[in-house]
Amino acid sequence: MIELKESKDLPKATAERERAKLLEARAELQEKPKRGYLVYVARYGDPRVLRGPKRGAAYYFFEVPIVLAPKGQTLDRAWRQEFRRWSKYKSGQEVNQ
Repeated sequence: MIELKESKDLPKATAERERAKLLEARAELQEKPKRGYLVYVARYGDPRVLRGPKRGAAYYFFEVPIVLAPKGQTLDRAWRQEFRRWSKYKSGQEVNQ
């Protein structure tokens, strides 16, 4: 089971809610998945949002963070402009170079 997220940053409260959703979904499924992953891409922030003991999720839940720039740094202007263009892309649409 995989939960994917993309945002400017990922607050701890959001990560905890997503972990709870994965655990809830696992509890309701007849065939229990062996693993649950929260994969997120954040433009800024800490490499790991959830710290400390996992409790009931210890052998099931895994956090896979992809952070593009550490907290306090900004991505260069060219990257931000390119991201802005592609964020509005729709399948079948031509992209202006």
